[in-house]
Formats: sequence, C-alpha cells, structure tokens
Amino acid sequence: MEVTYLDPSGSQIGKKESIADTARVLGRMFDGIEYRGYGQQIVEDLAHYAGVPVWNGLTNEFHPTQILADFLTIREHFGKLKGINFVYFGDARYNMGNSLMVGCAKMGLHFTACAPKKYQPDAALVDECQKIAAQTGATLSFEEDPVKAAKGADVLYTDVWVSMGEPVEVWAERINDLAAYQINQQLMDIAGPHAVFMHCLPVQLPAPEPWCGTSDSLCSWSLLKPAHKSPCWVRWSEYASNGKDSLPNTLLPYHTGHCPFCV
Repeated sequence: MEVTYLDPSGSQIGKKESIADTARVLGRMFDGIEYRGYGQQIVEDLAHYAGVPVWNGLTNEFHPTQILADFLTIREHFGKLKGINFVYFGDARYNMGNSLMVGCAKMGLHFTACAPKKYQPDAALVDECQKIAAQTGATLSFEEDPVKAAKGADVLYTDVWVSMGEPVEVWAERINDLAAYQINQQLMDIAGPHAVFMHCLPVQLPAPEPWCGTSDSLCSWSLLKPAHKSPCWVRWSEYASNGKDSLPNTLLPYHTGHCPFCV
C-alpha cells in the first residue's frame, strides 16, 4: 500500500480552497483518506464529498480509532468487552470522553465518567448514548467522587487535562479542578482485583499528569505497553473494511503533524 502524508503546510484545505473542492480532488487521487485535525465537521464534509472511504483519525469532538485500539487491548487482556466496568477520570467533555462513552454504549460495557460537573459530557450526546445502551445492555453513569467511581472498576482510564490546541494558560485551572481525579495507587487499590490502568498517550511530562507514573516507570497495573501495538492492527482493519484486502493508494492528511500510524 502506498501512503501519502499531507502535513498542515502541504494543503490549502479550508483556506484558499473549500473542504468540498479539496475532497473532490483528493478523492480522484487516492483510494482512501484518513483525517486527523480539529473540527468534526471537516472530516464529515470530506466523507460527504470525497467519494472514497474517509476515516476519522482524531477531531476535537471524537477519536474513534483510539477507542477501537483500546477496546482491542481490553479484549485481549480480559477476554471480553461486554460487562467490563470502565471508568474515565478527568476532563470528559472532549474527544476521548465522548468516544469512550459512545464505544462503551455500543459494545455493552458499563461506563462511568468521573469528573466535576462542568467537565462531564454534553447532555445531548449522553441522551443518544443512553438509547444505544438500552439495546446493548450497557450502562452509563456520571460521578463526581473518584473513590465511589473506582470501586469495582476493571479499567481506570484517563487523558491529559489540556486538550490538543488549548493554550498552556489553562493548565493552572485544570490542575486546580482535576487534581483529585489523578489515577494513583490509592484508586487502584479501591478498584476491582484485576483492574488495569490505561491512557491514550502521549503524556506531557514534566507537566503534572492525570496519573501517578511516567512512561518510563510504568506501574504493574498498566496496560500502556500492550496497547502500543493495537493502533497498527486497527488501522489495517479499517483499510480492509472497505471490501478490499488493501488500499493501494491512501492519503493520511494528519493536520497535527503526528506519525501516520500513531493514534
């Protein structure tokens, strides 16, 4: 498979050229497009106009490929997804909190967002996920007390407290609001007997992190190392899902400058 990487300086997408026009041109040049950037509407417009498969590599609102990779890791570790008690700690308003809630609802996991009230997911998305959960046996709950949320958890998950594109000035507020939601040994001791820790990465050391360790000193209950291999398998599965064994010519316009195979 040939892969073309289009970085932020390599296109006029959304600037001198409309998303629709860019999508039509790229759709004639490539067999598939994966977009990693900011607004969700951009990737939806690409999908509408390109005429070829388009995958969401990350937007402000959703990060579905990361969830597929994480669920693969969870299934490999526990042997199942349905019925897993999954708790997300921290800022649950953006792409990771949103997508984990959607994924848990669809796959029958018991999802808890543990965060202060102002950091909980959007009510409209919660309502949509509750409807899905009613059909799959999943449950969704929302908790402000980390101790209550951690009790009996199988997976304790977190992400950085400042999302991609946000100014560093918001760190002080986030640390003040979310310090109590750091995943540490105390929370792991409260969790289920086989509980594991997950983080979508990357970390932002030496800034304060929403978990107790560093990528070089992983706790014994971490699934970070096993999770490293999952994104590549997910990528190939996505590409094959269009009905072909492979896509001979694929565009990866990662507008944030990340490695094409890093979620």
